[in-house]
Amino acid sequence: MKNIIQEIFILQDGCNMDEFYYEEESNGKLIFIKCLIILFIIGICIGIFLFYKKQNAIKLKNITIELGTELSTDVEDYLASGKNNSKNYKLYLNDVDKDTVGTYTYKVKYNKHTKEGKIKIVDTTKPKVEIENNITIGVNEEINPKVFINKCEDYSLPCEVKFKDDNIIDKFKTPGTYKVDLIVSDSYGNSVNLTSNVTVSENATLTSEKTKDLNYSYNSLDEEIGKTLFVKFDKAMDEDSEEFESIYSDVAIEDFSQYTNDIYDTKLVTAYNKYGYVIGIQVLVTHSSGTEELIERVVVSNEEETEE
Repeated sequence: MKNIIQEIFILQDGCNMDEFYYEEESNGKLIFIKCLIILFIIGICIGIFLFYKKQNAIKLKNITIELGTELSTDVEDYLASGKNNSKNYKLYLNDVDKDTVGTYTYKVKYNKHTKEGKIKIVDTTKPKVEIENNITIGVNEEINPKVFINKCEDYSLPCEVKFKDDNIIDKFKTPGTYKVDLIVSDSYGNSVNLTSNVTVSENATLTSEKTKDLNYSYNSLDEEIGKTLFVKFDKAMDEDSEEFESIYSDVAIEDFSQYTNDIYDTKLVTAYNKYGYVIGIQVLVTHSSGTEELIERVVVSNEEETEE
């Protein structure tokens, strides 16, 4: 009887243990499922956050612009991404000089954050050139290719001129008319090929042509400042001549206040004809306000200037 009772208790105990294990296993599965759900929700939240961040993150472009081109002030032209909120961005181009070749930094600011991008100013544009169709020189006379240029427009002055074939000068030993090929280039090597003619004469020289031409072509500043001459010559002359140096010295010590007032600064500017001969001297006055003015005096011949 005692043994039977013990067996009954053992069976009862066994049944209780199985029930305990079953309840513990059920709770574990429930907790596991809850954890999966929580992780799933967290994953969705992270995904939404990353997507939103990617859609609204700023990424700037590195831009290349031709020299002299106006810079856009529209911030969207500088954004590679993040255009959704472009109205909240501020563009800063203060450090960019569109008229000088180089690499510059621009900035875009949003909230408390600032991003930087690069703007590269390049010059790949060929100069616009007008040339003389025919130049007359004497037999075996030296000629500088620059005399062919009437006008050269470019953002990277000065323009350089050379013969395409240097051996062409050997032909200038014999009278006749010859076709010459020219290469005109700016400071960054952008070039244009042009063709003109040279007439080699036994009765004329290039020097005589140079001194007769009193037309304004360019100046020593290589800037557009106007064509008003302070001193006008009655013949063009070589800049290295003693005559020109004497006239220039006299002008340099002149009192310009008799022609204008409020003078802050003055510059003497040499004016040339297309042959590179001097046709006169300009006086560029800067006033205290920052404005500039070319002043003029009475016409004086070279001989009168020298006597002074």
